[in-house]
Amino acid sequence: MGRSALDPDVVRTRGAKTRRQVLGRERSSGREQSRQVAGIFAGFEVQDSDGGSRHAATLAHRTEADLEQVRAYIGLGANVGDARATLTQAVAALGTVPGARVAGVSRLYRTAPVGVTDQPDFLNAVVALDIRCGMEPPTGALDLLVELKRLEREFGRQQRGRWEQRELDLDLLLYGDHALALERPPDAIPASAAIDPGAAKRLLEVPHPSMRDRLFVLAPLADLAPDLVPPGWLESVDAARRRRAAAEGPRAARIVGTWSDEERSWLGPSGGPIEVRRARPEDAEAAALAHTLASEEAYRDSAPPDRAGLARRTAAWRESLANPQIEGYLAIDAGRVVGVLNIGAFRDEPDIGAVRVLYVMPEWWGTGAGQQLMDLAHAELAERFDQAQLTVLTANARARRFYERNGWVEAETFVEDHFGNVPTQVTRYRRRLR
Repeated sequence: MGRSALDPDVVRTRGAKTRRQVLGRERSSGREQSRQVAGIFAGFEVQDSDGGSRHAATLAHRTEADLEQVRAYIGLGANVGDARATLTQAVAALGTVPGARVAGVSRLYRTAPVGVTDQPDFLNAVVALDIRCGMEPPTGALDLLVELKRLEREFGRQQRGRWEQRELDLDLLLYGDHALALERPPDAIPASAAIDPGAAKRLLEVPHPSMRDRLFVLAPLADLAPDLVPPGWLESVDAARRRRAAAEGPRAARIVGTWSDEERSWLGPSGGPIEVRRARPEDAEAAALAHTLASEEAYRDSAPPDRAGLARRTAAWRESLANPQIEGYLAIDAGRVVGVLNIGAFRDEPDIGAVRVLYVMPEWWGTGAGQQLMDLAHAELAERFDQAQLTVLTANARARRFYERNGWVEAETFVEDHFGNVPTQVTRYRRRLR
């Protein structure tokens, strides 16, 4: 998911007075609590583990339109078994929480374990949930926590010590703009309580008390709400992410997947060999999609939104693949187009070759797919031309370093239209081919 320019909680939190509530709860048996929850769900699709009798009189007069919507952020983590598949299924499961709607899914990150380091790397993500809530924030937050613990158990969460391996970990990071410290009901006791008795007494604290110093939380949360300043913080989520990234280094949280709403999963490398082949006219849509996803990531911080980009690139790929003078190539991983190359003569100069397009989806950066496409471009263009040119947005420092490593020499910088006729500074490179 991309960054949200206007997150509901960003607007409320910046000027809002922090609301911190410290409450205890009367404990009830799990069976009684389940009966009470079911009674509330039947009428309102909202979990109420305090019992139907306490809130029935209030909620009975509310319509669905009256229910407030709260944006909650849930941290996901796993490092046992097929962690990617587990987290993918967990996103779907979060969408079944009564009264909840999945509003956003971050990129997927591979992170080093914290606390107990002698275990596999984790996969981490964050999900934004919009929750219809007709109850007080403490009740709503605790009921959501009960749901998260239920899902952990359903996914096979085992009782282990704190910081140890996880089949699935679901943490309530933020609940609207509320600051809460709440006694947990029996169904929301941490799984580690069986080994660590002190865990049973641990309060639910929102915002999560350790998240400002955990890059494995901050990196995916910044994908969804970079400008959000959580209650009690003096910095935005993205500022905290940058602070921790500088302290922990670039390998501490590595992107390994980008969420696809269409496929309901994260897209990322299969680990198998990358195939490169000539593109055919019927590949135009797949090439345009990979081109668009890669472009959006490469320029996400330096270019305006390009809402017509996919349609425009689809038309361009259809036209170019129908032209025998223009060669298109695809990098393919396990049947998916992950990189594109388009080469031919440079505009109206038939004696000069051109790399018109070279993009690789961000999850495949570092897999060698881009280098395979570049090597192919050099070889094919050298059959027809003595030299070639390419143009790159000046702001794309990563791409410029890649081209320079491959022998391309900066020739000039100027402004031309991109992203739907937006004046943009670009740099032109040249390279001798033979």
